[in-house]
Amino acid sequence: MNCEELQRELSLYVDDELSPASRAACNAHLIRCPACRHDLAQTRTLIRELAQMSRPEVPVELSALISNALATESAATSFQQPARPRHEIILGWLRPRLMPYTIGAFTSVILFACLFAALLPYMRVLRQLETDTAQGAPYDRSLIDGPFDVTIPISPEFYASSRVDFSSESPSLNPKGALASRLVTHRIDHR
Repeated sequence: MNCEELQRELSLYVDDELSPASRAACNAHLIRCPACRHDLAQTRTLIRELAQMSRPEVPVELSALISNALATESAATSFQQPARPRHEIILGWLRPRLMPYTIGAFTSVILFACLFAALLPYMRVLRQLETDTAQGAPYDRSLIDGPFDVTIPISPEFYASSRVDFSSESPSLNPKGALASRLVTHRIDHR
């Protein structure tokens, strides 16, 4: 233990509230260090002198004086402030409570309306599927899949012919061209 650690635990040492191991470490340091022994002696002397001091006497009339001063101050402040009308008191109470709740409720209603509007087309599709299924009629798969069947594989020729309208905007790869054959041979070489 060093001097700094002992200074932190000196009051606990004097009050005899240290664990036996900490007390033994403090005793070992106090045997070696005269400066810390001097600090311990000063602390004990101060505690002894404080214990010998008498408590000051409180005047008997002090509590009455304090009560009178408080009553006078309370009466003075009530005369300084005019009485507020009831509607101002009620508005003062409602403003910090009503405003945040109103804004929160209004925002929640708007968010619900937006969410409902976004989900409305999907609910209509589900309603149509439900009625078709209940009637036993085959339902229109274009409601779910769109105007094409994703289970049928697309041939390169069909893909190229369907892209003719868009080839000027985003050209596609010719399946029988030189670039496609180069990609196929490149993939075969790397396997």
